Amino acid sequence: MIKSFYFLTILLFNLSSSAQDTSKKVVPAKKVMSGKHELKVGIIKPLAYQAIETTYEYIASNKFGFGTAVLFNTDKSNTYQEDFSVTPFARFYFQDPKMQYGNGLFLEGFGKYISGRYKGLNDIDIAYDVTAVGLGGGYKYLFKSGLLIEPVIGFSQAIARKDSASPGGGLRADLSVGYRF
Repeated sequence: MIKSFYFLTILLFNLSSSAQDTSKKVVPAKKVMSGKHELKVGIIKPLAYQAIETTYEYIASNKFGFGTAVLFNTDKSNTYQEDFSVTPFARFYFQDPKMQYGNGLFLEGFGKYISGRYKGLNDIDIAYDVTAVGLGGGYKYLFKSGLLIEPVIGFSQAIARKDSASPGGGLRADLSVGYRF
């Protein structure tokens, strides 16, 4: 399954290159910048923990966007406590209206469902499920080619815990690279 997930991620990023017209038409930068869909992949979590986080975002206006991030931990023996998480979010952008949509400084509110494990007594892994809400922010660097870089950081607080020893809060942080289309 992990190999198929890697294959799907690589395939999604190569779609733009395989769908190009051979007539060598030049697409104006303004056309690329008006795209409203983004696919992103976090680059810090795979390097540090072998956990892959992919994100889809829809840019609804120059001040608002929403999307979902999904995380899979491919190595359950590492120290990263999240094995799977789904994080829907809504972002509010603070930029000059003359700039392209969904670019620059942003503030986001997010919800998060986490399935993971923590070390209990005698270093035994105990599974947990947590629902949390949080607040975060970041900055999106969008290039004329449609490529983007996005550092994001946020903090969450658990609102529904089945086990009182499971994490009561969490950190949402990564550096993502992606493409707007």
